[in-house]
Amino acid sequence: MRILQIGKFYDPVKGGMETALRELSEGLADRGHNIWVAVSGDSWRLEEENPHPRVHLMRLPTYGKIRGIPLTDWRPLEDLLSVGLDVAHVHLPNPLGLKALAKLKVPKVATIHATTVNHPFLSPLYDAHLRRSLEQMDQIIFTSTELRRQVVQTWESLTHPGRVIPLGLKCDWWRALPRVSTDLRGDLLFVGRLVPYKGLGVLLRAVHKSVAKPRLVIVGDGPEKGRLIKLSHELGIDHQVIFAGHIEEQELHRIYMNSRVVVLPSLNGAEAFGLSMVEGLASGRPLICSDLPTGVRGVNLHGETGLRVPPNDVGALSNAIDRVLGEPILYGQMSRNARRHYESHFTRETMVDRHLDLYQEVCGLRTDKISAPLHIQP
Repeated sequence: MRILQIGKFYDPVKGGMETALRELSEGLADRGHNIWVAVSGDSWRLEEENPHPRVHLMRLPTYGKIRGIPLTDWRPLEDLLSVGLDVAHVHLPNPLGLKALAKLKVPKVATIHATTVNHPFLSPLYDAHLRRSLEQMDQIIFTSTELRRQVVQTWESLTHPGRVIPLGLKCDWWRALPRVSTDLRGDLLFVGRLVPYKGLGVLLRAVHKSVAKPRLVIVGDGPEKGRLIKLSHELGIDHQVIFAGHIEEQELHRIYMNSRVVVLPSLNGAEAFGLSMVEGLASGRPLICSDLPTGVRGVNLHGETGLRVPPNDVGALSNAIDRVLGEPILYGQMSRNARRHYESHFTRETMVDRHLDLYQEVCGLRTDKISAPLHIQP
């Protein structure tokens, strides 16, 4: 098949949507499909490259941002019609990318990765635009049942709300990377952007309160880094916290294997899935995360693969840390369950299989539809 993927950014930009887009695109290419990926660039020029022999990446001309939304020229997409695309797939939220897709006369698929909870002023405008645009989609994908439920509750007129396809990662690296000697060894591991909704201030206070006195490794960068370093100093836990910054992929895999628990203390629904926890599952690490009404509940099964605690609750997070680190039998059970949960639900192969089934369906190549198409009542 000839498939167009429309995203916001692409590797080396770090983020959940960017990782998911790369994994899906390269996973499809590994199956022999020809993939075009169109994303916002970081200059006024069109830049093209091939991160995979069958993946043609276009970083489109971009002229700045407004509240985090890239002002991108999406007109080059119209030139792709000449290659005879079978299906075009947009990853949301991405307002201008969604508008560009609407102009293409090919079967259309949209994946909703998250809501716009962190943009209170733009959300009403975007949601109205999104609702109109969904009427033009042949199928909608949600990354979790919780996200689908949230959208259905928001738009009561939405019926037959698409397909749920969880995100997946290729994590076979754990087999070749046993525990190795490294300075970046910790009891707790956080991987992600250092931004307010990630709840790292809560995590630092929980580390300070914890009886176990755990060592915490924080991988990632972002605007909150300076404030968090200052907070760790004020709490007197500098010796327990390592701010590792950006880490290359292979070294990050080693850090997962040298950590005991993966933590994700996010504060709100902007944390729609939690791919760092999927990597934790793959490496057999128990998880501790906030109990949010999003896809994190499907990734971290409370009491089985780890523990979930109320968001922004320092005491509950500290108690969860002490419990998982302090009970060897529980830790071993959660570790084994984590690996099995990954293999059953979150591999890249499973994600690619489900997307190919859906693409064939919307292109009319399958007659055994897995679920009804999307309909929006007027």
